[in-house]
Amino acid sequence: MSTSSQQSHSHTRVEIGCPSCGTRLQNGKMLEGRDEAQLSHFQCEECLHYCLALVFQSQLGVSQVVMVTDLNFEDVVRLRDSAPITPDDVLNLHQMLNHKNSALLFAMKQKKKAVEK
Repeated sequence: MSTSSQQSHSHTRVEIGCPSCGTRLQNGKMLEGRDEAQLSHFQCEECLHYCLALVFQSQLGVSQVVMVTDLNFEDVVRLRDSAPITPDDVLNLHQMLNHKNSALLFAMKQKKKAVEK
């Protein structure tokens, strides 16, 4: 699925520019679309940054939110339906890293002692 940066909402064209360099975004891939909103992924042809663009229509008119991301299209598709990260996930990762770092430091000290002998 491809979409240009001139997304159509009730016959209204919306120009989408790269938040990094201002270049008009083209050849986006639609992630999700309804009558009132479209979410698309773009790669800027100028600066090569990836961007997510949400264009939506409300009673006040057509609006857009565009953000730079480090996710390519495949990453977005893979991650968008995954479970959210919880505070417990963050704490578990922190504890694991502390434990692994302690073990790594111990191993490095042992190796240094062996080299010094």
